Amino acid sequence: MSSWEQLWNGISPCMELGVGDCVVWWDAWAAVGTVLAVLTAIFGPSIQRRFILRRKANAVFAATYRSDTLKAKIFLDSLVKNYPISTDAEGAAEVEAQLKDSAEERQLFEQYAERLSCLADREVDGSKWPAADLDLILAVAHAVQSAKDVVHLGQHVNSSSAEDRDWATMNPVFRNTMIDSQEDIDFADALLAKATKYPAATRSKWRNRWKRWKDQCRNFLAVGNG
Repeated sequence: MSSWEQLWNGISPCMELGVGDCVVWWDAWAAVGTVLAVLTAIFGPSIQRRFILRRKANAVFAATYRSDTLKAKIFLDSLVKNYPISTDAEGAAEVEAQLKDSAEERQLFEQYAERLSCLADREVDGSKWPAADLDLILAVAHAVQSAKDVVHLGQHVNSSSAEDRDWATMNPVFRNTMIDSQEDIDFADALLAKATKYPAATRSKWRNRWKRWKDQCRNFLAVGNG
């Protein structure tokens, strides 16, 4: 019999109340309740503070990077729309042919891709955010790397050897980079958007609602007394 089973049998020696001599051992349960109450009193505030601190840290971290992930998301969505090679949309083959044959089009693609530098140039140092969720930090780090991949893709497409490149090999690289980057940046932006909804970020809105409610109550009372 394990130690946990022995402890349970000490508190509740039987399972079916009213059968045989099975009765509730109230003294044992009262002792357990007392222990739990003491533990809650000791560790409860600390756990609550840690939870609130974590939410605050996530909100500050999100506010630091959210504008860049949002801009990168908008720029990348526009890039995918203008160059729909990764989506198999109508006209994808024509766009691919233009990138293959037109130096001007390749230069334009590089300029579009360069817009993601707003996120690609950011650095994510987890040691500076010890209180923030690791999942949130990793999501932003992946998004930054994906933005860098898109910028490098633009430079690669418009490199001096682009006209001699095997576009049959280039096509899957293009597709994978665009698809993976869109997923990573969308995911990070969604997490940051959720983290910035911490109540402190919208406190003024709730204060205004509270003020309107108090004014309505005062007006109602004034009418009633009148």
